[in-house]
Amino acid sequence: MSGPKCIRVKQPARYAQTGRARLVQLRETLSREQREELEKRPVAVGYDLAKLLGSVVKVEDARENSAPEIPPSVLNKPAIDSFELVWNKFVESAGKRFSITTLEAHRQQFLELSKISRDRNSVNSAASDIERSMAKHLEKIKAVAVGLVEAGVVAKTLINEKVVSSFHATASRQWHDRHELLAKTNGEPEMTPEIVLEGITSLVKDAQTIFEEAIGREQNSEARLDLLKATITSLKSLGFFVNDPQYEDPQNPLASVVLTATRGAEKVYVSVPLVGEVHSRWDGIPDEPCIDSFLEYLDQLKEHGFECEPTRQDLQNRPRLLKKGEKALPRNGTEGKSV
Repeated sequence: MSGPKCIRVKQPARYAQTGRARLVQLRETLSREQREELEKRPVAVGYDLAKLLGSVVKVEDARENSAPEIPPSVLNKPAIDSFELVWNKFVESAGKRFSITTLEAHRQQFLELSKISRDRNSVNSAASDIERSMAKHLEKIKAVAVGLVEAGVVAKTLINEKVVSSFHATASRQWHDRHELLAKTNGEPEMTPEIVLEGITSLVKDAQTIFEEAIGREQNSEARLDLLKATITSLKSLGFFVNDPQYEDPQNPLASVVLTATRGAEKVYVSVPLVGEVHSRWDGIPDEPCIDSFLEYLDQLKEHGFECEPTRQDLQNRPRLLKKGEKALPRNGTEGKSV
């Protein structure tokens, strides 16, 4: 048979495998016509398969070099979609009780970054930072809820504690005013969880202080009552008629209590504070007998268990003749003395 003759030659296994794998890999980069032509094209004897593959690689490279660049907004779309999903859940959970202005500003910065940056790692990192801030915000909201419950329990305790109403009523009323104000304003748009938590912490701490001070005042009041009883008994033992004690300020149980006692023309005023020095004035008693009666009064208080000493310098070195059981000095003079 005359004429040109062609034969089909089976490729060696290693070339066939490598060539097919490469063709499959590059197949998607070619147009449909190019793929069909490549699949139909026979391989003649002596044809270099590497040249065939090289031509395909050139087509692929040309295609890649001529392809338009992917915009950052498209490149970062998965990160944006994921972040927005988390953001919407956060807004729903956070509600409108507290300001999220700062987080909204950070979100806007992230969206702007995702529009211009091709560094997906940086974009993902920015999203993660904001998501952590959102999580902390929600944790603080939960802490506020717990703190408000605690403050409510403290408020009921202050109301129900008689010791507080009796000895620290003014501070207690002021505390309740602050508590009511915080409860009303904790949902204001300009408020943040940090501000409310700080207010709750301050309230709880101040309530503890009020309670402790009230107990201390109650203990001091009981001690003063014992001292008043001892003072009345001591003055009566010296022959004085003692009037009922009165508060200097009837509206203030923390004010000093005043006692007046008389013995003929002699009159004694005693002022007993809740804490501090007891003041007394002895009128209508000659000088030396005044000192004598005063020191006898101190001796009586000591017998009732109260350690006491005069604060006036001239009475601290007690004359020997005026010690208890000794003979009194002669009486003279007419002026009253404050001791």
